[in-house]
Amino acid sequence: MLDWVKANGGKMDQLLEAQSALFAEFRQEAELKLLEYLSCMSQMLDDRDHTAVPGLISITTTDRSPWNPVGYFRKTYVLTPFCECEGNIHVCEDAKVEFTKDRAWWAKTAPWIAKGTKLLAAGLQLAFAGMPLALGAEAADAMKDQVKFMQELTKHLELEAPKKNEGTEAEAVFVGDIGKDLRGGDREAALTRAALECLLEETAPNNYRARRWGSLRRVRMSDNSYRWLCEDCAKRIR
Repeated sequence: MLDWVKANGGKMDQLLEAQSALFAEFRQEAELKLLEYLSCMSQMLDDRDHTAVPGLISITTTDRSPWNPVGYFRKTYVLTPFCECEGNIHVCEDAKVEFTKDRAWWAKTAPWIAKGTKLLAAGLQLAFAGMPLALGAEAADAMKDQVKFMQELTKHLELEAPKKNEGTEAEAVFVGDIGKDLRGGDREAALTRAALECLLEETAPNNYRARRWGSLRRVRMSDNSYRWLCEDCAKRIR
C-alpha cells in the first residue's frame, strides 16, 4: 500500500496544484485514483464481509490549531471519518471520536501512528484533488489544512520512531496476530495493516471493533465497489 502511495504521489501533487483549473478528464482521473485507494483500504482491513473503518479519515486537534511539536502529547485530538460519496465527500459530524494520549503512548506507538497517518493523509489528498469546485474555497482549504497537519504529525513521529535495527521489540508488540503474514507474502503491506489497526484500535476502539462510525454505513455501489456513506447520500443513490 505504501508503495502505491509513493508511485502515485507525484500525480497527486500535480492534481492538487491544478485544482483551480481541473477539466472533466482530470476530475475523472482523480476520482479513479480515489476509487483505487478506497479499494486498497477495503482489502487491507476487511474482516469477513465488512470493512472495519471508512477509508477517508483525518486526525487534527479539537481546537484546529496548526501542528506544533511542543506539547503535542497534551493536546486533545479528534478522529474524523468522511462520507465517501462521489462528488460530495464531506465530514460526518456524528462519526467524530475525540482522544487524548500521554507522552509515553505517543513514543511507544510512533512507528505505527506514522505509518497510519501517512496513508490516511494520502487518501485525503486524493479526495481533495477530486473535490468538485462547487464545494467552494472554504471546504477545500479545510481539507488542505487537515492534510498538512497529518503530514507534519507523520514527519515528527517518523523522527521519534526507533531506527530499523532498534525497532524489533516495538514491531513484535504491535504486529500481534498478523505475525503469520510476516513469515510470507508482502511484509510492508502486513506492517501497514498492523499500523492502521493499531492506530484505530488505540484511538477509537469501540467504533473500530463494532464497525460503526456514527451514521456512516458501508454501501454497495453500482460498480460493485463499496463506500462508506451517510444516510442522506445513501438514500440518494438508491
